[in-house]
Parts: sequence; structure tokens; C-alpha cells
Amino acid sequence: ISNEVNLIFTDRVGNDFTMVANTMNNTQWFPTTRPGPKIFTSMVAQSFYKRVVPTRSVYLGFSLATLHHLERYPTLNMSDGKEGSESNEEQALLKEQADRDLCKFLHLRAEEFRSDGTLVLSLVGQSSTGTPNYPGLVKSCREAMVSLVTENRIPPDVAKAFRVPTYDRSLEDVETS
Repeated sequence: ISNEVNLIFTDRVGNDFTMVANTMNNTQWFPTTRPGPKIFTSMVAQSFYKRVVPTRSVYLGFSLATLHHLERYPTLNMSDGKEGSESNEEQALLKEQADRDLCKFLHLRAEEFRSDGTLVLSLVGQSSTGTPNYPGLVKSCREAMVSLVTENRIPPDVAKAFRVPTYDRSLEDVETS
């Protein structure tokens, strides 16, 4: 067993890596009563929809609560003039994109992990009861966007065009992928 651990954090280029670095630097990883392994931290400014570490270099990996973010927003056919985040067509396209993205994510991680490695996934998904998983967060973001438009800080067209590419998979969606 090695007495050294390399922690690698990855996120898109726009992430606040300074905050992540400060958090990691100020974290006490093990009790001071017994020495733990030496911790080395690295950050990769790149989407997890690309390779982020060398082939067969990972023993243990975590993806915590981010896999509902899609690589891209699927192209919608708006020729009929209908638009809306709840349309059946849009949901079907998001589901297809989510399936492609999860498969891509898993293939990429398979290249990076050692044969004796372990990947732990935690992701936002559809509730089996039908209750939304994070309505407060979504509501807060919508209210902030409305405030920005109301205060003339951004034009309404910008707010209308802003879409975060996400999809909350069902357990069946994950199993199918």
C-alpha cells in the first residue's frame, strides 16, 4: 500500500479553481493523531467528456452529482414555432443526448482506470416518487434570471436563449445506457 495519494479534480475551464485549491489546501484529510498518506492534488481544466488522465492510471474515482450535465444541448427543430422546455420532442432529444453522454463518459473512464480500479458514481436523477429533486435550486436560478431581465441587466432574448444542458435520468435510463 502506497503512502502517497494523488487527487485529481476536473471541471470545465470556467470553474473557480482558485476556490477549489484553497479548499483542498485547508482540508485536514486525516486525524492528527495518526499520520495518513501524503496527499498531492492536481486540477484538470477540461470537461469529463474528454480524457482527463493517462491510460490505466486510476485506482479509485468519484463522480459526484454532475452527470446530469450534458456535453451539449441537442439541436431542436423549431420550425413549427413551438418552443418550451417541457415539450415531448425536447425531452426525447435530451434523453437521447443523455444516453450518448453517459456511454461516452463510461468509455472514457474505462480507458483511464486500471483493471483493478473502482468508479463510484452519484448523479442527480428522476425521483422514483415523481418529486423533483432540486426544485429550490432551479427556482432560485429562474428568479435570478427574471431579476436580471427586470433590472435591464440582460436583454430578454439573452435570458430566453440561456439553457443549461441537463437531463435527470431515471434508473431505467441509466440501466439502458
